[in-house]
Amino acid sequence: MRLSDGREVFSADDWAAASVAADYVLTSAEAAGAIGHDESVIRRLNLSAAVLRSESPRDDIPILSPGRMAALFAEAVPMPARQARSLAADWRNLGIADMRRLRLIRNLVTPMLLVRDLIPGENSAAEMEQWEEVLPMLP
Repeated sequence: MRLSDGREVFSADDWAAASVAADYVLTSAEAAGAIGHDESVIRRLNLSAAVLRSESPRDDIPILSPGRMAALFAEAVPMPARQARSLAADWRNLGIADMRRLRLIRNLVTPMLLVRDLIPGENSAAEMEQWEEVLPMLP
């Protein structure tokens, strides 16, 4: 079944099992060296963002938890939006390491903006607004 079918409804137990399976696969891929930690986080964020387009958020199921997404994002993003904006203003003249950091930020921010209205926290809307303004500047 594809997530976008809409033909079957997953129960909470189904989503919990899917969450455990996704976590296992990504953790195993990272441990085996097939993907790095940043790529694992990006995949987790994208998967959750895709699922949350059609499912209600649930903090007790990691794949459905906007709070977990926010925590993963906060841990992985290498700099605040203000610093990224400053660095991105002239990204074509940066070294490859800085360009990669900015590209990482783009890949982390994109799924977060898809679920920004679901992210808990009193400052989350303002923070996502800042990232939305920076996103078009990123390589």
